[in-house]
Amino acid sequence: MKKANFGLYGLWALMALCAVSCQSYHELSLEPKALLEGYDGKSLAAPAVDVALESGHYRRSGSWNIGKLETAAEVTMPTILRAKAELELAKSDLVLASASPPIGVSMDLQRALSGLDPWTVGFSLDYTFETAGKKGLRQITATRRIDEAALAVSKTRLDVRKAIALAYVNHLGAAERSAALSRESSLLQEWQSALEKQEKLGETDRLEQFTLSRERAVLDRDLLEAKKLGRTSNAELGKSVGVPSSEMRAIALEPLPDHLPPAPELQKLQQLAALSRPDVLEKLASYALSEADLRLEIANQYPDVHLGPGFSFDQGQRKWLLAPSASILPDLNRAGIAKAEAARKVAWAVFLETQTTALGEVAIAWEEYRGSLFQLENAIKIAGKSTELCKAKSVLLDAGEGDLLSVLQARYLESQDKAWVAVARFDAWRALAELEAASGVKLIK
Repeated sequence: MKKANFGLYGLWALMALCAVSCQSYHELSLEPKALLEGYDGKSLAAPAVDVALESGHYRRSGSWNIGKLETAAEVTMPTILRAKAELELAKSDLVLASASPPIGVSMDLQRALSGLDPWTVGFSLDYTFETAGKKGLRQITATRRIDEAALAVSKTRLDVRKAIALAYVNHLGAAERSAALSRESSLLQEWQSALEKQEKLGETDRLEQFTLSRERAVLDRDLLEAKKLGRTSNAELGKSVGVPSSEMRAIALEPLPDHLPPAPELQKLQQLAALSRPDVLEKLASYALSEADLRLEIANQYPDVHLGPGFSFDQGQRKWLLAPSASILPDLNRAGIAKAEAARKVAWAVFLETQTTALGEVAIAWEEYRGSLFQLENAIKIAGKSTELCKAKSVLLDAGEGDLLSVLQARYLESQDKAWVAVARFDAWRALAELEAASGVKLIK
């Protein structure tokens, strides 16, 4: 009976030790209302943003460019934070894969109805010895999953940079367009004043009035469109950085350079995209992961060996136990291997699809950018001709051979053509942002 009590005490002591070693649950609250209030209070002046800017060698004061906003988005954009959290989740898989199989412990306590010493007290352990290098293969699989998650973070950063760049260009383009339209409005007002003076002298016709009225209506329409684009692009910029749009109105954006870079070599960009674009590398990592999964499934066809050493005190007799065992899958894991092979074929096809798509996207974006440069060049030529025409009419007016209305019309047309130069320039910047995203190469400094 004393031996039985000793066994029970040992069992309770083992259970108490396990309970003390276990971790407790820690709650992570998720309150939508609190998160909403936190979003309204998000600021580019937050300490975390300052730390991120300092690490990126940026100053919080002064104007902001695409790179500076991209750096701030590292700590403000939930999409990037989600990708980083998924990377940490993948890293935890490596810890789990590196763990050894659990050791089983069992206690045996019996009492016979007859006998001089009716109690039987014993315990046994269960050790698992993995075969075919399963633990190492699990670690390789977990490492491949980490690589995939890390590349997903890079892809997310590229997507965020693209969104920031496009919104940035749109915002500056809308501001430039509004300024150009304001200049056109001033010239149109001069045209109208001159026309009113001629009306008083009876030297104009109604066709001139209709022309002026139409130009005013078109100008008002374009002004409304430019203002709408400015508000929309401001909201898009806030969304791409992960802060309220009011934060964007509180900062100054650096102007884009006047000159755009020439179109890079298409073949070189395609090669870079096909071999180093984050989403392409992510699919390559997915293929490597499927390879590791297949190797693990092949190893799983070999049974693990279990040893169960133990000791029992059986009605006065002391016994040592050793219980070897193994579990053999009925089909030697052929089903798991077949599924892993099919998954590898899918990963291979997905990589080919992604790489081919990247090549096509680079070609499209390259043609778009090159065409935008040609359009910009053409717009500059047209604006130059308008300037020459305006100067010629001004010379005639000074010589007493022209009329003021003709000069004012020429100035107005010159202003319109110069405004279209700005439109063409920002269209080219948008195309460059698309080419940057398609190639995965930073082209906007």
